[in-house]
Amino acid sequence: RSEVKQALMDMAYNLFDNIGHNKVFVNALEKYYWKAAGAEVKKTTWCRSVRKRCETISTIIEKGCPNRKFDDL
Repeated sequence: RSEVKQALMDMAYNLFDNIGHNKVFVNALEKYYWKAAGAEVKKTTWCRSVRKRCETISTIIEKGCPNRKFDDL
């Protein structure tokens, strides 16, 4: 598994259905705009409540998977 997929699964586990409500985040992921997606994570209430974990996850997402498409994750 890619680090990005693992990071997204971690977020989804904690955010349940709310992860899909952030349209800017989802749109960035769909277009492989990894830096934008990572930046959007940092704006969430979840991030403010789990600071260190959010830093780790947003950094992983910002690095992205430059040689892989999102569907391949």
